[in-house]
Amino acid sequence: MVFVGVQPVPGHGVALNARNLQRTRSGKELPRKHRSRCFLSAGSNGRTTLRAALPLALSLTRRQLLERLLFMAGVSAWLRLPGLEGARAAGTTTPQKLDLSKFVRDPSGVLYRDYKEGTGASPKDGDLVVINYIGYLSDGTIFDNTTAKGRKPLAFIFGKKQMVPGVEKGIETMKTGGKRRIIVPSELGFGERGVCIEGQGCLVPPNETLTYDVELMRVSIAPF
Repeated sequence: MVFVGVQPVPGHGVALNARNLQRTRSGKELPRKHRSRCFLSAGSNGRTTLRAALPLALSLTRRQLLERLLFMAGVSAWLRLPGLEGARAAGTTTPQKLDLSKFVRDPSGVLYRDYKEGTGASPKDGDLVVINYIGYLSDGTIFDNTTAKGRKPLAFIFGKKQMVPGVEKGIETMKTGGKRRIIVPSELGFGERGVCIEGQGCLVPPNETLTYDVELMRVSIAPF
């Protein structure tokens, strides 16, 4: 199986390494001819069963693999743009002032509010989860948006530290089809280092509280 992911550690920003993006369980590179498609079938428990392996790095170029890596960290926008100024210029939306009294506070410190309750399954550790999201800085700037033109929903394995910890915590109690706003404290986001490029500034500043609008599109039984 192919494993593609990043493990953002709270307080330590994001570390990128493209060397281990495309490997089998034995650690060897997966030959292109062995990268297969998957087929989905609905189960009685509300989850979708994948009937064949779904390699996350299916026929991807090195650049695409890096983008996939960053998707899982929630900061893919900066690879698509010439610089951080371009990323900031991609669009700003200042959400209405949040009434925190309408949010639920998780014991971890994550806040969330449902705008649409789903009717399907909730994610469990090891499930393949597919989401759309828009990520905002505290000033309302959009720093990442999977619904933008040319982008696709994000797929990741739940409980494997492939997503920003606060976002994963925020979708833990969602049901498929639901839409939720999640407020992530910096220690469960990108921490005191943020997401910065030397000489270009920061896409996500240090110690930044982030807001995500998330739609839980699918919860599937992972193929491995």
